[in-house]
Amino acid sequence: MQDEEKTREQILEELNTLKKTNSMLKDWAFLKANTIDAITIQDFKGNIRAWNKGAENMYGFKEAEALQMNISTIVPPEKSEEALDFIKQLQTEEVESFETKRLTKDGKILDVWITVTPLTDDEGNPYGVGTTERDVTQRNLIRTELYNEKEWFKVTLSSLGDAVVATDSEGAVTFMNNVAETLTGWNVNEAHGTPLPEIFNIVNDLTRSRVENPVEKVLRTNGVVGLANHTILIAKDGTEYFIDDSGAPIRDKEKNIIGVVLVFRDISEKRKLEQKMIQSQKLEAIGTLAGGIAHDFNNLLTPIMGYSDMIRMGLPPDSQESQYAKNILASSVQAKNLVEKILTVTRSSLEKTETVQLNTIVNEVLTILRASTHPSIVLRQENDFDLPQISADPSQMYQLVLNLCTNAIQAMGESGELVIKLDVVRYHPSFHDHPSSIPLLCLSVQDNGCGIDKKTLQRIYEPFFTTKQRGEHRGTGLGLSIVSNIVKNHQGFLEVESEPDVGTIFRTYFPSIETHETRSAETLVETPENSFETSRDCIMLVDDDPMVNQLGTSILKKLGYQVESFLNAHEALKAFEAAPEKFQLILTDYTMPNVTGPQLIKQVKAIRSDIPVLIITGYSNLATPENYKEWRCDGFVKKPFDVAKLSNAVRQVLANAKTRATVAKNR
Repeated sequence: MQDEEKTREQILEELNTLKKTNSMLKDWAFLKANTIDAITIQDFKGNIRAWNKGAENMYGFKEAEALQMNISTIVPPEKSEEALDFIKQLQTEEVESFETKRLTKDGKILDVWITVTPLTDDEGNPYGVGTTERDVTQRNLIRTELYNEKEWFKVTLSSLGDAVVATDSEGAVTFMNNVAETLTGWNVNEAHGTPLPEIFNIVNDLTRSRVENPVEKVLRTNGVVGLANHTILIAKDGTEYFIDDSGAPIRDKEKNIIGVVLVFRDISEKRKLEQKMIQSQKLEAIGTLAGGIAHDFNNLLTPIMGYSDMIRMGLPPDSQESQYAKNILASSVQAKNLVEKILTVTRSSLEKTETVQLNTIVNEVLTILRASTHPSIVLRQENDFDLPQISADPSQMYQLVLNLCTNAIQAMGESGELVIKLDVVRYHPSFHDHPSSIPLLCLSVQDNGCGIDKKTLQRIYEPFFTTKQRGEHRGTGLGLSIVSNIVKNHQGFLEVESEPDVGTIFRTYFPSIETHETRSAETLVETPENSFETSRDCIMLVDDDPMVNQLGTSILKKLGYQVESFLNAHEALKAFEAAPEKFQLILTDYTMPNVTGPQLIKQVKAIRSDIPVLIITGYSNLATPENYKEWRCDGFVKKPFDVAKLSNAVRQVLANAKTRATVAKNR
């Protein structure tokens, strides 16, 4: 019975041993697959008995290959005796860690840090070793660079484009290169031995609180550190620079930290470019939104203006109802002008330009302002003689001058002085490609009002941004954003200087022109009211907005045309394919689902190339020569349109088409 119990105990013990062995095997499998360092097991003859994933990655030999190898395979020839001595040494004494060389499968020599653990059997007899091996080649390269000779260090760092400062372990300055001297305002002789914070005065741009001394941070972390964003270096003379910085410990051969090296650079220009890019992205996003709103708003205004105009034309001019219709039209025009302001922010090009004498526009604006400005505000104008002309859109120039002056007057409250100045500038760094022989025209608007703080200056050109508080007469926040876009579209440059409680000056620069020729705008024949006549011309109208579609149909029929209207391009195309000679003109909306106006034009022109086409759109910046040519259209009708505008456009295009047909017939 006792023998049976012993047998049972032995079985249990063997089972426990198997469980432990299984657990150990699982642990080894985990380490084998997941440890980054190389792990190997060797017998005392150097034969490899185990080889993990880290060893595969480090040396290039797969596990199956390694298990057929001796450790001498990865030992460089010059280290072969060292490897044999090491194995003998392990049998008599412990060897913990050491650095040596190892050889990869592709012949590359690695610096390797090896940690050794002797392996014993159950009786405590050693039978081999386990090693953990780490590639320290890159670390040694860095360490070697830091051990270069002092003079080489000085010569090299002095020639760098970045600023370099070295300190001792206490944080006192021991070396500065020329760039560091320039940025800090300290020369190396007066800075030598000075605590770093005295010459390296760094603060956070947003909070203006002092940033932690990088030497202290390096000494605390024993590693490489970098500065946070928004770090500013304040030089000895008060000049501020945005900087990018990194610090690293300097170690001696015994690995003791003997100092810190700082490398930093002036990134002020980079920061300015980043801010401009961010601002541009903001404006682009807001412009896209504003353009979409303006387009939908124009669709709403079109039937309001069109039907009001038709009602007015059908009433006696002196009737009360006619006056009501005129009032509706007047309000609609104001709404249309507001949409134009929004679209000015989104435009990337000009619709039309002509030769402009800017001082004439300034005089007109000042005449209006003097009549409406508080009498205690002085308006003063200063102009150079023989001012050059510029190529510009006069209405946009008027808007620019008015917005800048209005902004300045509001900044001064009930008293102050506004100075508007026009002068000639021969050079500005923003006009690299402008011929030096052709002067620039500078318009400056200066006030002595409340000024603009640094934080607000970063946002003044954002559409819909305003500093006016609740309860004040709030503007739209479009004034300066419109100014910015007008200047940009005229290939000009805008700059601002401002100081709180002192005042602000805006300067706009425009390239002048040598020629005095004025670009003539295309004129349209005005249609007298109530001059309707029956026509045999049949017009196809395509617009997905039911109200605009119905209005256009009503106006065209009242003008005497035959009209077939469609709410989608597919139906219109089917009708055109069925009877292409039936229509004398196609009016199509630009923005439609599935098939756009230009796409529809392409399809109908493939069927009948001579069919004249007008595009209806709320995007006024589409009317460019490039789009005329690309889309093969004959003109644009801008929303919101009234009877006269639509009538003029249709009559002119039809007349031109008939003229072309007559010329072609007589050839």
